Amino acid sequence: MKLAERWETVSDWLNTDIKVRRIDIVLLLLGISIAVYYYVFYGWQAAVIGVAMYLMGVMIALWML
Repeated sequence: MKLAERWETVSDWLNTDIKVRRIDIVLLLLGISIAVYYYVFYGWQAAVIGVAMYLMGVMIALWML
């Protein structure tokens, strides 16, 4: 939760009203872990495709909300 709280100072500095929740941090970490997994085991091209598919899944999930 400290990372989400620290974003408030960044948001104040940028003079925006962007809110960061814990789920946003979890989704970001999951995307990074997917990229690292595919990069280590299958190469950079698979990492790009894996992240693209992850982003597509997140976009579809947000659209379904």
